[in-house]
Amino acid sequence: MEKLYILKLTFLKKAGPFVERDFKKLINYLNDAGTLNDEEKSRYDINEDGELDAMDMYLMTQAISNGGTYEYKGNFEINPYSAKKQ
Repeated sequence: MEKLYILKLTFLKKAGPFVERDFKKLINYLNDAGTLNDEEKSRYDINEDGELDAMDMYLMTQAISNGGTYEYKGNFEINPYSAKKQ
């Protein structure tokens, strides 16, 4: 009989450090009053959804108020018991 196991991984993701200047650059970009290079766009996309938006702005304010970095835990799970046979 074949045994199946559930694999669970937890990771800690950090973004930053950010300072007030970064926040101003992001606001200007979102208001079409400034530009960002590709590195800044990638760095400021804190939630990694491929878009710079109000959520990234919010997360950046959280980071700045917490010393410059934003940390969050992520979970990844593979459960073979919930898989469907194709």
